[in-house]
Amino acid sequence: MMMDDGARSLEPETLSTLLRMGLEGPRRPVDDLIDRIAQPDGHAWLDRMIRHDLPLGERRIIPRVLHRQAQLDEVHELKAMAKERLAQVRTSQDRVSALLSYFVAIAGGLAQFHLSITSRGADDLVPALLDLAEAMPDRMAGLFADAALHGGA
Repeated sequence: MMMDDGARSLEPETLSTLLRMGLEGPRRPVDDLIDRIAQPDGHAWLDRMIRHDLPLGERRIIPRVLHRQAQLDEVHELKAMAKERLAQVRTSQDRVSALLSYFVAIAGGLAQFHLSITSRGADDLVPALLDLAEAMPDRMAGLFADAALHGGA
């Protein structure tokens, strides 16, 4: 295959991203979170976020959601806090950490209460939850897998 001068001037990483977009379609917001979890320190990053780096309100609720001990109002509160942070992000790190809280809330609503707390349709939501289940450490994967099962109902 011949490349024109414009393609030759692109970095290999950029070319790879463009090729992946052509094969897989456009990136979803959840893909940034999945990519962060897939990094060599991804599971340690998750632990650090949940224990120390997320805002206090989110750190208080996430363990309860992960252990399916949260009340429904806490799941809604977590989602609201995450959406507020997503609206004010300044860095990619802020965005990814807010996405973590957002998707934990969505998964918690579905897995524990069999209730979707998002306007996202099942066609978008279920694949995202399944991809997160695959990326998450075992101790967290079940929440996302169960959420995907209830997300299409």
